[in-house]
Amino acid sequence: GSVGFFICDASGHGVPAAFITMIAKLHFVDISRRTKDPAELFHEMNEAICREIQTGSYLTGVYIVITPGRIATMCCANHPEPLLLKKKDSSITGFETKGFFVGSLNPPPFRYENAIFQLNKGDRMLFYTDGINEAFSPSGEQYGIPRLKSVFSETSGLLPEVAHKTILESYQNFIQTQPPEDDRTLILLELK
Repeated sequence: GSVGFFICDASGHGVPAAFITMIAKLHFVDISRRTKDPAELFHEMNEAICREIQTGSYLTGVYIVITPGRIATMCCANHPEPLLLKKKDSSITGFETKGFFVGSLNPPPFRYENAIFQLNKGDRMLFYTDGINEAFSPSGEQYGIPRLKSVFSETSGLLPEVAHKTILESYQNFIQTQPPEDDRTLILLELK
C-alpha cells in the first residue's frame, strides 16, 4: 500500500512546544487512519488542536503520501518547502502548497491544498525544519534555502547516508562554533 511521512515543528521551546507536539501526534495518528489526504488531515488537525488549546502555540508541518506507483500527494502547513532532487537530471524543485499554521486559527484564512506529483526510482526528497535554513553564520549571513538547494544538488551522486552527512557538515561549517538558535531536523528520503 501507500506510505506516509510526517514532519512538524512546534512554535517556541520547552514545555509548551512539547505539549502541542504531543497533542499533534495524537491527532495525527487518529486522523491518518481515517484519511490519506494530506490537506484534509491538516484541516482536521487544525480544528482539533484549536478546540483543545488556546495558548497561542502552533505548529508547521508537511505530510506526504506516496502510492506504490510513486504518485506523491503532499501538503505543507506553512512549513519550509521540501526539496525534490530528480535522479534523471539532478534538478531541484521546491514545493510550497497553500497551508496555514496548525492550531493557530480556526477556521484558517484559507484551505490547505495538496501538490500531486510523480516520483521515480532514485529521486530524493529533503525535509527540514527552519532551524536549518534560518541559521546564521558568525558574520550574520543566513544559511538560506538557495544554499541548501545548492548543497543538496551537489550530493546527487553520493549514497543517501553520505549525502545526508554532507548536508549537515555544510550547515555545521556555516554556523561554525556558535550554538544553534533553533532546533533543527534534516531528513533525506530516497525512492527505491
